[in-house]
Amino acid sequence: MERFSYRHALSKRALRLYEDYAEVRAWFDELKVLRSGRTAHDYLDMLAGFVESSGKSPKDLVGLSSSEAYEVLRRWALSELRKGSYTTGRLHVLWNAVKNFLKFHGIEVKNKPPFKKTVNYLDKIPTKEELRQILNAASSLSTKIAIDLMCYGGLRPEDICDLTYASIKNDFEKGVSPCAAFVPQAK
Repeated sequence: MERFSYRHALSKRALRLYEDYAEVRAWFDELKVLRSGRTAHDYLDMLAGFVESSGKSPKDLVGLSSSEAYEVLRRWALSELRKGSYTTGRLHVLWNAVKNFLKFHGIEVKNKPPFKKTVNYLDKIPTKEELRQILNAASSLSTKIAIDLMCYGGLRPEDICDLTYASIKNDFEKGVSPCAAFVPQAK
């Protein structure tokens, strides 16, 4: 039985882009090696969204000069900002994903995005009392452990799902406490 994982498959639009364009396949396959599978999936999905909303195909993009590529990115970013589709923080991430695709194909976009990156953190760190309430509300021991790992270990939910005994085996069998946990990289 396969255990649950937050690793996601490619979205339909990203898969279509991957299958239809050799330029995308080459970039994606290298990105998986140089970064991580999770980053490659995210970047491909972002590129697919950009292609869909900008009306430019990957073939169109790799045929642009550096200044033309910047102008396409700039117009797209300003349009998305006017529509309120994304925050500037998210738009900055999308900009970098598309810029990475262009750079892979020898198109260097040196100009900065036409907007300031601002991030409004709506998250807040829970107080000790709030954490106690969260832990008391947890329905199982495994949920409480997952919450502890997120709070005190800084792990993301998807990393927690990928942990196995092998992640702590070396230190645990040597009697080392606390054990170092090796979080597996997404493929």
